Parts: sequence; structure tokens; C-alpha cells
Amino acid sequence: MREFEYFHGAVITKLIHGATRPLKIGTASSDNASYLLDDKVGLYLKYSTSRMSPWAFTFTDYQQRSLSELFGQCERTFLLLICNEDGVATVPSGDIRVLLDSEFHPTEWVRVERPPRGSYRVHGNDGSLKRTVPQSDFPGSILRSLGAWPGNLALG
Repeated sequence: MREFEYFHGAVITKLIHGATRPLKIGTASSDNASYLLDDKVGLYLKYSTSRMSPWAFTFTDYQQRSLSELFGQCERTFLLLICNEDGVATVPSGDIRVLLDSEFHPTEWVRVERPPRGSYRVHGNDGSLKRTVPQSDFPGSILRSLGAWPGNLALG
């Protein structure tokens, strides 16, 4: 197995086990980081093997284009920044362009920091999120957007 398959497998497993109903999961493109949930929500996964904060993520122009393509084909897109065994910083569509705008450079970066017992702080080549990202956002924020989170049952 390749290293990315372990990290991607862990994310997909949490999504499957957290959902209140079966999810349709497929690839979104030939890029091995792009996935589709229920044919409408895009996921773009990046991982860092650094043991501790901060975690750095590099985006080539090809990866930036792949991420941009997800915006065009999905109702919503999430950038999932896998911070080794610490957790996943979940960045929704509206915040992705704060970090990485639509002007592609050969290489851009995103950095995630988390103080002890704190939430993720996410900074990118083109800006920083004004809010922090709680560890508990994953997988809930994605599953809520699909109506597949236990909390959605009360709304039914």
C-alpha cells in the first residue's frame, strides 16, 4: 500500500462509520486526492506526516487546478487537511479561496497549527481563516451537508 492510501482510508472509514445512511463514494478525477460523496459533495484530501503542529501542505499548480475543478462539478467542496494522527482540519468551500485564491502559482502552501487542547488555525499562501476549526468538525460538517449526520435526525 502507498502512504496516501492509509490516510485516505482513515478519512473514508470515519465518514462511513459516522453516517446515518449508506454513502456513495467515488473518485472525482484521475487525481488520487479527489473524491465525490453522493455525486454532489467534493472532497480534496491532503495529508502531512509531521508528528506535531504545525503541519505543512504543498499544492502544485496541477493540484490547485484539480481542487478548482471540484468547485465546478460539486454543490459543495471540502478541503480535508489530514494532520497525521492528530485529526483533520475541515475547510468548507467558502473558506478554501481565502487560503488559495484562483490565481495558480507553481507551488502554494497551507499551514495548520493547533495549540494543546485547542482548535486548528489554518493559514494559506493567500490568507488566513478568521475562525478556528474545531477538531470535532470532522466528519460532522461533511455529513451534515449530506443530511447523513445523527444530529440531522431531529430535523427530519
